[in-house]
Amino acid sequence: MSDPAAFNRQDILRIYGERPCCFITNLHSFVDLHHAVSRGFEHGVRPKNKERKMFSSVFNCAPLQRNVHNSPLINQPLMRALLLQTARKHVMNAVGCGSYELNDHDRAFLLFSDEWIRDNLPPLFTNAI
Repeated sequence: MSDPAAFNRQDILRIYGERPCCFITNLHSFVDLHHAVSRGFEHGVRPKNKERKMFSSVFNCAPLQRNVHNSPLINQPLMRALLLQTARKHVMNAVGCGSYELNDHDRAFLLFSDEWIRDNLPPLFTNAI
């Protein structure tokens, strides 16, 4: 059984191309597709929950080099917010160019991520993002 939170390869190709670059290093070798705010488990969304599909949104996808992906800092709230903001920029550029169209999971994830940022960052940072 595949994970409903897994990213759709065709969506990733439409936004990042064949070889996505790491958001942090701007290099494209050994890049993993990181879920910026997880696959949903830590938010109470279990694998069989229908809402889990929302976490497959391209807005939750942050290409990261493996050594960066394995860093403990990657799951800190400020880093997650930065990854979300960077992913949003890439996705909206693809939408503007006509290579990607938002779907219901993307729209649901945008609402979720905006709420997550409000709940997890101090007001000083939420106003900046």
